[in-house]
Amino acid sequence: MSKNVYVFGSNLGSQLGNSNLYNSYKPALISAFSNQNVQSVVAGSLHTIALVKNKIYT
Repeated sequence: MSKNVYVFGSNLGSQLGNSNLYNSYKPALISAFSNQNVQSVVAGSLHTIALVKNKIYT
């Protein structure tokens, strides 16, 4: 099972968390979460929230 987080879609408000403002039309790895115990990810049209080791990242 992969422990990586990938994002794609609109990124006008930097909601993808990939350090830029460009839209992503292909899944892009979020390297900050590589091989970490990501417990949950929630995404909406203007946000992404991740729960990692009982800490919340937005």
